[in-house]
Amino acid sequence: MYLAELTIKNFRKLRDAKLKFQPGLNVLVGPNNVGKSAVVDALRTLLAGHDEPYPRLDTSDRHRPNEGEPAGDITFHFVFKGLSHEDEADFIAALKPCEDNTMEAHIHVRYTDADQTGRFKVKRWCGDHQEVALTSDMMENLRGVYLQPLRDAAQGLRPSRNSQLARLLHLLTDDDGRKTINDALKKLDDELQLNESLKSTHAAISSRHGLMMGEQLAQALAIGLTATDFQRLSARLSITAEALEIEQNGLGFNNLIFMAVVLSELAKNPDAAYRSLIVEEPEAHLHPQLQRVLLRYLASVPKSEGDKSVQLFVTSHSPNFASNSELEALVCLVENEAGVQTFFPRDITFEKGKREKLERYLDVTRAELFFARRVIFVEGAAELMLVDALAKLINLDLREYGVSLISVEGLNFDSFLPLFGEKGLRIPVSVITDADPFEEVEIQGKAQGELSDEVIEDLLAEAS
Repeated sequence: MYLAELTIKNFRKLRDAKLKFQPGLNVLVGPNNVGKSAVVDALRTLLAGHDEPYPRLDTSDRHRPNEGEPAGDITFHFVFKGLSHEDEADFIAALKPCEDNTMEAHIHVRYTDADQTGRFKVKRWCGDHQEVALTSDMMENLRGVYLQPLRDAAQGLRPSRNSQLARLLHLLTDDDGRKTINDALKKLDDELQLNESLKSTHAAISSRHGLMMGEQLAQALAIGLTATDFQRLSARLSITAEALEIEQNGLGFNNLIFMAVVLSELAKNPDAAYRSLIVEEPEAHLHPQLQRVLLRYLASVPKSEGDKSVQLFVTSHSPNFASNSELEALVCLVENEAGVQTFFPRDITFEKGKREKLERYLDVTRAELFFARRVIFVEGAAELMLVDALAKLINLDLREYGVSLISVEGLNFDSFLPLFGEKGLRIPVSVITDADPFEEVEIQGKAQGELSDEVIEDLLAEAS
C-alpha cells in the first residue's frame, strides 16, 4: 500500500495542485518559496498524529489569488494504491474501484468553518461521502514520522520513555528477551548492594535522614539502580558513536543515526498498514559525499526478513539530491505566471537512448535547471564563459534573474529539451549554439539556427 496521488486545493501558494508519488523514495525539488513545505504539511494532515499533533491551520493558510480574497475551504484528497487484501479490509469504507479492476482507498481532509480566532475545524472522511468518517482504527493504520528541517537529532536520540530507540527495543524484544534483561538487571543490582562504597553512602544518608525526620516519620531508603526492569531500562537507553556521547558527535552524523533509528522502527512496526517517513532538507549538515550516500540508501531502503515497506517523501534544495535521484523519483514544483504547477519527469517520453543520456549528463551543475526561473543551454565550456561575459557587457547578472547557464557538452540539447514545455517545466528556455551546421531546434515557437551577436543579445535580454 502506498500513497499514489495527493490533490491540494486552496492551501497557501497551492491553488489546485495534483502530485503523483511512487512506492519508495519521492524527492520534491524546486526553488525557494514554491510550496515544498506546503506539500509536507499537507501530507502531515493525515500522516501525522502519533509523535506530534496534526497541523493546525487558520485563515492565514488559505490561498489568496493575486493577494485578493481567499478562495474556499482548504482540502486534501489522498489516493492510496497497491492495497493487499488485508489493507482492503482495514480501509473498506474508503475503497473505490479502478479501471484495472483493483481497488483504491480515497481519504479526504477538509479545513473549514473558522472560529473567531481564525482557526479552522478539520473533518476527515472516506470515499465520496462526507458522512463516512475516517475511524480511529484507520488513522492508527496510517503510520507517519516527520523530521523537520534543521532538526535537533541529538534531542531525538536522548533517552526517554517515548524515544524512537525505546520503541525499537520494544519491537525487537520478545517475552523471553524481557525476562533475560530483567534477571540480569536484578543480579547486577544485588551485587551493587554489597559494595562497600554504596553501603557507606546509604548509611550516611539514612542516619542523617533518621535524625532529621525522627523515628516515626523517617522513610526506608535504598540506593541502587533505577533501571531495574526492562521498561525503565528502555527509557534510559542511549547511543554512543566512536565512544563519544551523542551530544559530542557531529550534527551530520547524528542526523544519519537518527534516520537509521526511525527507519528501523518504521520497518519493524507490525501495527500499521501504511508507513511513511517525511524528511525536510535531509542534506542539512551533510557534505556532498554523505548526501550521495544517504540518497543511495533512501532510494533502496533494504528490506530484511520481516521488514515492512516504507514510503519516503524528501524535500531538498540540493542539486546533489536532484542530480543523483532517478528521474522516476523526482516531483518538481515550478512557479510561473499561472501559479505553482507540478511536473513529473517520469511522465516525459524521450526518443530512444535520450533518457539514458540525460541521466548520465545530469550532474550537480546541470541539475540546477530544476531550481531555476529561466534556463539558457549552450554547447560547451567556451560558450558558457562567452555568454556569461556577453551578459556582463550589457550589465546583466544572470544569477540575479534566476537564470541557469548550462552546458550540454556538444549538441545534446534533445536530451534536455523534453523536460520543458506544456508537459514539462513551464519556464522560459533558450538554446545558443555556434556556427556549426545543425538541425534547427524549435524553442518556444522560435527557430534558432546560426545566431548573430544581435540575436544572442536579444536572447539574453529576453531571459532576464
